[in-house]
Amino acid sequence: MLIKGRIMPQIPDSIKVEHIKGDYKRVRLLTDFRFYSDVLNRWCCIPAGFVFDFESVPLLQGTNPEAGAIHDYLCRTDSDPVVDKSTAAKVYLEFQGYFDEMESGNWINRFWDWISRGVKTAVVWIAPGYFHKFPVKASYEEIAA
Repeated sequence: MLIKGRIMPQIPDSIKVEHIKGDYKRVRLLTDFRFYSDVLNRWCCIPAGFVFDFESVPLLQGTNPEAGAIHDYLCRTDSDPVVDKSTAAKVYLEFQGYFDEMESGNWINRFWDWISRGVKTAVVWIAPGYFHKFPVKASYEEIAA
């Protein structure tokens, strides 16, 4: 989509995942998941088999699985492109906004979405321990350990 000469964030296909048996939190991508980020100024592809946890911010987890997949991918040691923690958070914010715009409702819902985006982005920006911890092709067993 072009707006004022810029390509805006895009996701051409819906995300397809399978829940990992015995784990209520993590899922595995069944097909490649492509997205265009205006922040990164490029198309990216998360490969099938990628294991992630939707969104893991307490109280607000799982509300935007696509944005969670994108953020988790960019937090891996060998994502393409490899980015810093700040850029991963900005792309996460970008795609939360992308999906919130598609679902826009009354002003109360839009206000709640704005608050939720800010809180989740702040948490992933400052949370220690997870960034660049695993490669993209890490197995479920490696991540769950």
